[in-house]
Amino acid sequence: MSRRTRLWLTGGIAVALFVVLAILDNRMQTAGEAGIIDFELAGSADQADRIREEWGEIGRDAALASLLLDYPFLLAYGAFGVLAVSAFRDRAPRWGAVAFAAACIGPASDAVENGFLLASLSGGTWAALPATVFALLKFAALIVSGVFVLAMLAPRSVVVAGLAGASTPSGILYGGIMRRPRYAPRARRPLRRVGAAPRAARADGARRRGRRARRAPWPSTRGPRSKSA
Repeated sequence: MSRRTRLWLTGGIAVALFVVLAILDNRMQTAGEAGIIDFELAGSADQADRIREEWGEIGRDAALASLLLDYPFLLAYGAFGVLAVSAFRDRAPRWGAVAFAAACIGPASDAVENGFLLASLSGGTWAALPATVFALLKFAALIVSGVFVLAMLAPRSVVVAGLAGASTPSGILYGGIMRRPRYAPRARRPLRRVGAAPRAARADGARRRGRRARRAPWPSTRGPRSKSA
């Protein structure tokens, strides 16, 4: 299976699961004012208790289904993110390594966060704060890997002219990603035509023979001297 096929497969599964999660989140907001992201970022036991009370039984059941369905979702979008980053990793090795690590940290943090959220949903007052910490780590990692992929996909002229000015953070990030490698590849030598070297060698040999012929003394046209008596 090619990389493009795996990207389409994992991306399609992630989108389908995201639609179901959005329906469940809408059910939570209908039962109460908060969604699952509000519950993730509650940060304290009091805030988590208030959200659970507002949800009621219908909202808590939707939240439980959303958290359980989030496990196959994080596997799908995690695989998609790793494949997408790996496709552009060779263009910018330094930033590609950072984005690859972020693409792995994001789903892992999401899995740990879901465990704390399930405990908080069951009434664990201690689980609200670590759930928020891992949620923030998840969002930060996904932003880093997503920005890297978008910077690789966007045309350089559009990014530079539109949103990547030299003084903006996006411009600094894009400039660091698209910086040329330190050691540029060597230029290829032009190919020689077939038979060029033998012709050059023959011409050089002819020139040498001509120089030796010019240096040789001319043969004398006089006859041999007669000995005097």
